[in-house]
Order: sequence, then C-alpha cells, then structure tokens
Amino acid sequence: MGCLSVVSPRHVIQSVSEDKGQNILQLIYTSVATVAFPEDDLNALLFKSRKNNKESDITGMLLYDNGTFLQIIEGPDDAIQQLFSKIEKDDRHERIITISQRSIPRRDFDQWSMGFVRINKDQFLSLPGYEDFFEGEPSLSHLRKEAWLTRRILLYFRDGLWNREMAA
Repeated sequence: MGCLSVVSPRHVIQSVSEDKGQNILQLIYTSVATVAFPEDDLNALLFKSRKNNKESDITGMLLYDNGTFLQIIEGPDDAIQQLFSKIEKDDRHERIITISQRSIPRRDFDQWSMGFVRINKDQFLSLPGYEDFFEGEPSLSHLRKEAWLTRRILLYFRDGLWNREMAA
C-alpha cells in the first residue's frame, strides 16, 4: 500500500483574503488516478496547485493514497466551479464522485495551502473514526450518505489530531 499524502498547514504560503460578503462554496470529492503519481509528480502537482489556489482564493486539503484522491476545496463559488470543471476534464484521474457540495458561512481550511505529510497505511488505520475511502471501489451512495463523516475526518487532519495520535 502506498503512503498517504496530506495537505498540511505547515506549508501555508499566505492567508487568503477575508470572505467579505462572498458566497463560499465547499466541495468534497474523491477520484481514482489513471496514471501513477510518483513523488516527483505529486510534488509538481503540489507546486502548481499552491500557485493556482492562491491566485483563485481557494483553500482546502488533499489526501492521496495508492492512486485514490480525497479532496476538499473551498472558495468563491465561481472559482470552485471552474476548478472542479478542470478536475473533471483532467485525464489523469477518473471515477470522480462528488461527496458534498454546499455553501458555507466561513472556510474550514482558511489557513491551508498545499503541502505533504506522509504516514503509512497502518498508522492511518489507527485513527479514530477512520473510514477506508482508499480500499476498493468508492461507493457513491455510501460516500454521499456519510458526507458528514468524510468532512469530520478531513477536519481531523486539518486540526493535526492525526499527528498527535501518531506521537502517542
């Protein structure tokens, strides 16, 4: 099993602008890579995403393990719709499933830019409330029904709780 890559607040480039009266859209999706993503390719994706997200006022987090992505993105409605349209057309992944799409009053990941933290599969399995999105075929009905759990797990990573569990 591959390593899990997590977007980390330790690699914040700078805070995004305040969301003054803007409609903020939060979107969570999962997809499966159609090509291998060795570390150099993931780093290139990271670099490009940091730049583009900063320019588009987008924040969020990406989990990656063994060819499966789980990502949350948030920002101005039009910027998120535009980014997700690009994601859907990107032939480097397939089986894109929208888990949740909702307007939010404030960002959950306002200080988050792209970065990597690596943990192994066994460590990830030990996390409280772990849901194995990375095994087998993603189930659309299950993921949508449990969107709150998906968001909770993403917030768990945002808050660094996974790192505290690993140190214990």
